[in-house]
Amino acid sequence: MNMRPIRSLFVATVVSVLAFSAAGTTAAPASTQTQAAAQAPASQTVATVRPNPRSSVDCNGYSNQYPPVDPSMRMYCADPKALYTSSYGGYGHSAAPGRFYDNGHYVGHDEPSVKFESNATGSGNYQTYFLQLPHDPAGTPTTSPSASPTTSDTAELTPAFWFGLPLCDDKSFPSAAGVAADGVGGYHGCTPDSDSNAPNASSPGGGSAVLELQFFPPGYGPHFDGISCDATRYCAALTIDSLEAVCGGQPHCTTNANCAEPVNFAFLTLDGTPTGPPSPQLNSYETFSPNADTLMMGQSDALRVTILDTSQGLETKVDDLTTGRSGFMIASAANGFMQTDPSTCNGNAYSFHPEYNTAAQGNLVPWSALEFGVLTSFETGHFEPCNSTANNLPYTATFSPSPDTFADNGTNQTCSGTFETQAGGGGGTEFCDTSVNPPSCGGNTEGNTACGGAQHCESSDYPCFNAGSRTVTVNGVNQSWSWPVDGCLANVFQNGDLDFDGSSYIADWPDGGATHPTTAMILGPFDANGATYPQLQFETNVPGSEQSCDFSNGNGCNVPPGTAAFYPYWSIENSAAFPGSQANGACIWNFGNDAITGMTGWDFGKDNQYTNISTFFPGTRISPIMNNPATSNSGCQAAESVANAAPPVPVVSSVSPGSGLDTSPNTITISGSNFSGTFNGSPFTVHSVNVGATQITSTCGAAPCFTVNSATSITLMLPPFTAGTYDVTVTNPGGTSLTGPSDQYVSKPFNTMYLLDAYGGVHSVPPSPIGFSAPQKWPGFQITRGLALWQQGPAGIFLDGYGGLYPIGNLPSNAVSGGPYWSGWDIARGVALLPDASGGFVLDGYGGLHGFALGNHTPPTATVTLYRAGWDIARGVVMRPDGTGGYVIDAFGGLWPFGVNAHAPAPNVTLTFYAANWYVERGVALDADGLGGYTLDAFGGLHPFGTTNSTMPPGIPNAPYWHGWDIARAIALHPGENGVGWTLDAWGGIHEWGGAAPVNTPFFTFGQYINRFLVAG
Repeated sequence: MNMRPIRSLFVATVVSVLAFSAAGTTAAPASTQTQAAAQAPASQTVATVRPNPRSSVDCNGYSNQYPPVDPSMRMYCADPKALYTSSYGGYGHSAAPGRFYDNGHYVGHDEPSVKFESNATGSGNYQTYFLQLPHDPAGTPTTSPSASPTTSDTAELTPAFWFGLPLCDDKSFPSAAGVAADGVGGYHGCTPDSDSNAPNASSPGGGSAVLELQFFPPGYGPHFDGISCDATRYCAALTIDSLEAVCGGQPHCTTNANCAEPVNFAFLTLDGTPTGPPSPQLNSYETFSPNADTLMMGQSDALRVTILDTSQGLETKVDDLTTGRSGFMIASAANGFMQTDPSTCNGNAYSFHPEYNTAAQGNLVPWSALEFGVLTSFETGHFEPCNSTANNLPYTATFSPSPDTFADNGTNQTCSGTFETQAGGGGGTEFCDTSVNPPSCGGNTEGNTACGGAQHCESSDYPCFNAGSRTVTVNGVNQSWSWPVDGCLANVFQNGDLDFDGSSYIADWPDGGATHPTTAMILGPFDANGATYPQLQFETNVPGSEQSCDFSNGNGCNVPPGTAAFYPYWSIENSAAFPGSQANGACIWNFGNDAITGMTGWDFGKDNQYTNISTFFPGTRISPIMNNPATSNSGCQAAESVANAAPPVPVVSSVSPGSGLDTSPNTITISGSNFSGTFNGSPFTVHSVNVGATQITSTCGAAPCFTVNSATSITLMLPPFTAGTYDVTVTNPGGTSLTGPSDQYVSKPFNTMYLLDAYGGVHSVPPSPIGFSAPQKWPGFQITRGLALWQQGPAGIFLDGYGGLYPIGNLPSNAVSGGPYWSGWDIARGVALLPDASGGFVLDGYGGLHGFALGNHTPPTATVTLYRAGWDIARGVVMRPDGTGGYVIDAFGGLWPFGVNAHAPAPNVTLTFYAANWYVERGVALDADGLGGYTLDAFGGLHPFGTTNSTMPPGIPNAPYWHGWDIARAIALHPGENGVGWTLDAWGGIHEWGGAAPVNTPFFTFGQYINRFLVAG
């Protein structure tokens, strides 16, 4: 929350409208950027992604070069302190620099927090919290601080409350581009999950970033220029802030003027997919706008919140224990997260991980104004109710290079009312003239000592919104949003309530009263072993935003600040259970104003809990280290542990089979633990299964449905399911299983597969959705010799032994012209179609290839390398995907390349199997890339081959094999995949291998060797 005067009035980064153009902002001189690049540490990875013209490489929105995607984002940023200077010296807790200015703009925040500390292994990289979300009261919020009683909503008090954790980022401060004259800067690596990263008297520690898992209250949307995702429901997002420093060639380090504080941002979603690019370089309107996949949570819902490290990256996960829904986000390179180069502002794909193993007191982020460790906090000072608002300034935006547009024409600049005048000032005069660049801003001192003298404390309350319905237009489509009260956020031309007279600074906080919200009830945190953190400290960074605060001696560094009428504080109740928990009398954290009257066990001296001036940053007040009352021997009526709070979260250890065809019903066995059991004497069981974002709650009958067989086994029945890779997660009353490679199910795309029998019958293999079939043409006469699919089908051609070609499916009966025919001579051995569907070839037993045409095309010609007149040795033919050639297979396993229409023959191949003089080969298939494939012997053996200079396809150890039994007849590879397919036996059985999904045969003839060919398309 910005509490500073004139220097912070001009925001050079408002979106392209607001009546003035961000294109007119001052760009950094080229020489500055060149010098910074020259000082980049040699050990750092070269950046790969340039920021978009509009990006979030400066969360505060004050970049000299890159205007922000979302100017309102600054109220959700982390709060840095100034970089180390020689006037303070040293590192670690002895480093106490001054206030941080982003290109001359003070960007301080007001974040009352409680920091949890533990020396236990896993306390620094794994936390579990239980949280009951607040519920807003009935009735309209009041617009006078002296109303009796006042009525307030959560969003008026805080735009977000959050859980925090230090993360590794080896390009974030104290890593920097170059080394300053005072020795600060250079490269400082960060080893994830290691206490070796901690700053100390001789080391600045590892490169460090700030994680905040933020919860956004409802009723004041849209989120892009307001607060909320929804009128009645909460949403949550993961934010990661870094600090980019340039030190080379300077007396002291400074932040890069173009990307001081880059932020990664992603909403938690049902399937873990970001709504838009999360990286500072590439994020867009979609990044900051929820969609149908975003996890929404009801007021009063009970949540299990987990922050943990995974092999892919840090994961934040919320299980809604009230609805059974869950959402998560992994801060991984695969999801589009990036770190930022401190010299160029470019990004590279990066997976963030926790910085520390333990939550020891000194394990913190070295550049944060808060002593930032394992934290929970409330962002305050960002709302002021108004009797009316005035001075319209539409909030409109375009997003280069994205084509998105946003327009909220109902936004105003100025708040009028008794909140504005309570400190003795005038009110109603905050206004910026945006017809000039930079905007010309007035203001009103309002008598607040934090502002100092006659300086203009507030420049503009923008954006302000009137109560009632208004229209917001996104990409030309109108949306309707409504606020319950006139109000201002003051976060575009400044960063919040500069004079401490808004909702956060009166006694509107939870106090058990019917006109105030219920408190956010917090149980925990618990570490990786389920244990409580034994120590804690309270802190707030609000003094840093008071101009009267003298950093040299602590004078004027007050809580409450300035003339604020009230300041919220932390308390514990110990006479109730967390919703759904059997742990009656557990220590539950509340925040506000003695949140539940008569039930509060500790209030820690109320505002006196923010005790001492921090030696880490003089703008922060922090308590001494104290014992956490939430332990078994400190007065709470129930020992605190995860085991007392909720049933154990289920674990999925395997999904079998791991794949299925997207057009087929499939039955899956889920194996793991905690699928059922007993918690505190009451039975529990899994109540839903998710395949990706699709939630299944029905017990079997008809698919989709599931059956809990035991504590370790679930049977899941799926209908045809959209192709893709999905995490299969299960949910019981304690939460939802974590995602990982062991829970993945692949629904594989499948269009058509056909079986050809010896009598000319063509059978569509279930579940071909666009399949065709043909009755047996010659019952009892085993004369068919080949089948090829027309890629523009559904259609194909089958071949008889005399060379006759028979169109099926959508091909008309007269489609073929120019082909061979040897009446009465069973010499034809195979057929192949060109990819462009202009024609194809019939293969004879001697190796000859005979062209035929489809439609009005000319029959193709072939350059053959196998021809053995009089020797019936050829067995099959395949075409390369580009249609320039292919291969003939002989009975011994040899592959003979040929060319089409004057093209050179296909490349030679390297074989892994050749059985000279042994007539054992039965089929051949090419992989999707045409660079290799497999031959099939009569016993089912699959033998890979590869073209010269290509990678040999993998062997198939799990392929079906019938030693000594001439039963295998054909293979078909899964379209678009390599090393995945099926083998056909002569009775009609179809056997999957290489990870292919199982299929059902349409034509099984036990004991009859009459099935010949299998093709997939």
